[in-house]
Amino acid sequence: MIKRFITTLGLAAAAMFIAVGAASAHVGFTADNTAAGGWAMLQFTVPHGCEGKGTTKIEIKLPEEYNFPYVTPFESNGWVASKTMRKLDKPIKAEHGDVSEVTDTIVYTRSGAALPDKIGSAMLVSIQWPADAAGKELYLPIAQTCEGGASTNWNQIPAKGESEDSLDTPAPSAMITKAAEGTGHHAAAASDTKAASGDMHGDHDVSNASSRANTALVLGVLALLLGLVALGRGRGTSNKS
Repeated sequence: MIKRFITTLGLAAAAMFIAVGAASAHVGFTADNTAAGGWAMLQFTVPHGCEGKGTTKIEIKLPEEYNFPYVTPFESNGWVASKTMRKLDKPIKAEHGDVSEVTDTIVYTRSGAALPDKIGSAMLVSIQWPADAAGKELYLPIAQTCEGGASTNWNQIPAKGESEDSLDTPAPSAMITKAAEGTGHHAAAASDTKAASGDMHGDHDVSNASSRANTALVLGVLALLLGLVALGRGRGTSNKS
């Protein structure tokens, strides 16, 4: 009975570790806030290259149906950050005054050698979510360029009723929640923290992956302890005979 229980725990732990590995297979992002009109820090992650080739550039496309006047990419080790802008037909009112152009694409280019295929990297971007996007899922397609002309476009968007798990290169996304109390820099973070992690797609559910890893570790330790107990009982029975 104990042996069967240990086997079950071991299989459960293995399944958890497989789930963690799958969660880290895609280029994507996490966000510390998803409230409409709120400011967020996004962490984009690149876990691998393209078909064994090292990564040389990452291009993050912002959805054109919304305006993003305030986007700040942070320099990251080994990367040079830049932006391409999109001019508006007419200026719009933003938090710090009228603006006539908004961010279209965030670009990270390697400053030296390509990022090796099996080495990961992370980049931070400060952004203000559109105030009129509450209840909408915003997709941020990412174009990954690698050595030798190799590339991967993380731009697949699931059709209605389609599971994202069925897609090979899903576009990362965030479900924008209702506006928090206050406005702009003074807005509180979204109270529904699940929306800032669990509702993300692609490789940006880092907090959930960490939770699964911790659970798997606990299951593994329990299986080991039960194994030691069973071994001790077996030895005791053998000595008595």
